Amino acid sequence: MNSIWSNLYDQCKDRRYAVIFLVAFLVFLGLAIPAVILYLRAPEFNVSFTYFLPGMGVIGAAGVWRAVRWLRAPRGNPPKFSPLSRDECRKARSKLLKDQNFRKS
Repeated sequence: MNSIWSNLYDQCKDRRYAVIFLVAFLVFLGLAIPAVILYLRAPEFNVSFTYFLPGMGVIGAAGVWRAVRWLRAPRGNPPKFSPLSRDECRKARSKLLKDQNFRKS
């Protein structure tokens, strides 16, 4: 029997952002359900903090965005391959252009 979670993950597992997507989805559900309950029961509570919920959501989304950007930022790891010199770039470009002209003929 296929569960919804395995089907959801099967569609995303070949992509690099599958974990981020699943975490964001679960966080969204975890925050949306209490927010809806608070919004629906706000007249009973007679509390004005429900007006701050959208602002808190924006601040929370900005914090998540910043954390994701911080985690994806390159660290002090040097690149695996050294950059090409000018001469190597010129030769590679010439070879690509020559190959491209050959295909047109």
